[in-house]
Amino acid sequence: MQTLKNKDYKIIIWSGTRTDILGTKLKQTGLNKSVDFYIGNKPASTTQIKGPALFAKIAKHFGIDPGDLKSESLVIGDGKADINAGKAIGCPTIGVTTTKTHEDFQSAGADFVISSIEDLPGLLNH
Repeated sequence: MQTLKNKDYKIIIWSGTRTDILGTKLKQTGLNKSVDFYIGNKPASTTQIKGPALFAKIAKHFGIDPGDLKSESLVIGDGKADINAGKAIGCPTIGVTTTKTHEDFQSAGADFVISSIEDLPGLLNH
């Protein structure tokens, strides 16, 4: 993650987990120091779920038009729901095979598949 931060990438986490629980997990792992913004689902919400609604909140947080943010974003995830959420907002998607297989991500329509998040800088440099 530090390699990406050194290249001025913004690290934003959106999750199906509640925002408060997500924040606690980021602090416990020390990742909160590398994350520029995070947001999760609101329990029982039909609107604040991973996808267009949360993406709009991310854009608002940074004061960026959602269309402009979309043109500069990648959605990276370890599940099919992450790929579906990225496709729902029109962003390129990258599956990380920590919980699903390469084939799972291909069938979900991932644009790229990597075996580890450590492979991301190499993919972005191509």
